[in-house]
Amino acid sequence: MEKYKIVVYGSGLLVNAKKINLEKMKFWSKKKTSELTRYLFDGDDDFDNFTVPSNAKISGILAEHEEDLEIQWTHENFSERKIEQIYGPKLDAIERIEVFSISGDDKLVWKEDKPSIKNYIHPDEDDEDLGVYIKIEKNNLIILESEKGHWTFECEAAFEEKMTPCEISSISTNCSFGEPLDEIIDGVCVAFLINEKIFWLIDAETETMGRFATVYKDN
Repeated sequence: MEKYKIVVYGSGLLVNAKKINLEKMKFWSKKKTSELTRYLFDGDDDFDNFTVPSNAKISGILAEHEEDLEIQWTHENFSERKIEQIYGPKLDAIERIEVFSISGDDKLVWKEDKPSIKNYIHPDEDDEDLGVYIKIEKNNLIILESEKGHWTFECEAAFEEKMTPCEISSISTNCSFGEPLDEIIDGVCVAFLINEKIFWLIDAETETMGRFATVYKDN
């Protein structure tokens, strides 16, 4: 019996999704996304372009005190596993995967450049992917950070046989905000599967490449 981890190299996203009130939505929806981004990442002290009224201020650094939007499963299979945050490589931007045995010292078992990875198909629905999505509220704040580096996923279960190169599937985001947000947020891998065993994110070493914030009102 052996346990394994996979290290995924490429580019991805860190997504913070928050529920905000109507006053904050009204104010920030009239401002440029660049102004909202600057406000959230640099703070509102001595903000040059305009004064942010007290009822429109976002609470906490990067809105940490605003209420998180729920992240839910598209199917019930893994719903007992709560996902707190969307963070991981983008499915279409994975450059390399390395598989390590972690039963003793970490030992590289195999690796693959430009791997072919598809979304995991729901076992009871032949044409439906198993994924996660952000539950939309009436007024929403979305904060995105693009990342480049590597993410480490580990399997809690042991494999009865030594792993050989095989098919890897992804569980990734599939949201319903509409364009252009979905095009950006969709395809962020939150877990992987090998031989029906799931690998969860445990660590990451990435560099932030860019930041972007926007508000979204659900009609």
